[in-house]
Amino acid sequence: MTPQVLLAKAVRAQGIAVIPVKADKRPLVSWKKYMTELPTDKELETWFAKPDSALAMISGTIQAIDFDEKYAKGILERFAKRAEEFGLDHLLGELVRQRTKNGGFHLVFRCDGEPLGNEKLASRLPTAQENATNPSVNEFPMIETRGAGGYFVIAPSAGYTLEQGDWTS
Repeated sequence: MTPQVLLAKAVRAQGIAVIPVKADKRPLVSWKKYMTELPTDKELETWFAKPDSALAMISGTIQAIDFDEKYAKGILERFAKRAEEFGLDHLLGELVRQRTKNGGFHLVFRCDGEPLGNEKLASRLPTAQENATNPSVNEFPMIETRGAGGYFVIAPSAGYTLEQGDWTS
């Protein structure tokens, strides 16, 4: 059994669905039903039979705040400093943190109340050079939530590294 199958089953035991995705994050299965039901052993074993299979966690009770460093270098560090100023830095130490394949970060947490949706929390306007290269882009997201109605790719998928915590705690 691959590490991906073992992880998918461990996460499912906590009531969280995991689906297979391509390297570009597109789902390999019709995934909406897994917002309300969990995949079977057979599905997980088929989906994650290859050791290089990418996994995505269905959001809902599990949520992520996505910090996109490619559009705002140091955004997580600035967020952490602001959290410290407000006496909330201890919370950052309790969250699961992973590095994304584009150099950003996900802070992952369990939400026992009404789950958030997928929301932009912070964005920036394009620079003159970015606007000249791609005039159709109006803004670049720097911080977004990955909540109910979505999913996010997780380590050990290629390019993703778990830096703090683990998916089974």
